[in-house]
Amino acid sequence: MLAAVTAIPIIGSFPPLPLLFFGVILFFVIIGLIVNFISERKRTEAWQALAEQSGFTFENKNAEIHQAYPFHLLNQGSFRQCRNVLQGTAAGTTVTLADYQYTVSTGRNSTTHKQTICLAQSDRLHLPAFNLRPENFFDRFGEILGGVDYDFEEDAEFSEMYVLQGDDETAVRALFNESARKLFVSAIANGPHVEGGGNAILLHYGKRISPHETAQLMELAFELMKLWAG
Repeated sequence: MLAAVTAIPIIGSFPPLPLLFFGVILFFVIIGLIVNFISERKRTEAWQALAEQSGFTFENKNAEIHQAYPFHLLNQGSFRQCRNVLQGTAAGTTVTLADYQYTVSTGRNSTTHKQTICLAQSDRLHLPAFNLRPENFFDRFGEILGGVDYDFEEDAEFSEMYVLQGDDETAVRALFNESARKLFVSAIANGPHVEGGGNAILLHYGKRISPHETAQLMELAFELMKLWAG
């Protein structure tokens, strides 16, 4: 008769597979957090350097800027905040640059949207409320279903590139004269989004950009000021 074999535990054996899997996931999460922290710190340092070069003030955070304007972008989602905020005055215009973000929650899922914004404000501006953004396939499909887009029969190129909307169609069409439309056609490569109303305009590219790239954003803002500030 064969003797019963007793299982002997192996000293130093691997942990259970689920525990090992959890450990690997946790390791990569920690690495991701560290990389993100270092990246954000370097970004803040670049913003601070830009502030010194341009003579603008710098704030790490500002909880009031997005509350001071009625623009659609600044009133979406929740957990809205501005980081890396630069402010200054140039050519009689108050300019604010910032990394803006907000979170949209749908059930158990949430998405945080981030973009670098440029706000230009001047008492010389008296603008109707409008919203301009690059046109995409879904916008074209939406037009078929009755979506609003102010097209210009005399400027098919601009009309195919952008969606233009506003509260007062006549006033918005007058604002977007031939000079304004040419300016935006020449700027389409960067995909500018622009909101305006009253004494301010808001510009962004729908994403975060590096601090040195904000020069293009400010240049567009000042070109618009020349056209619209009188």
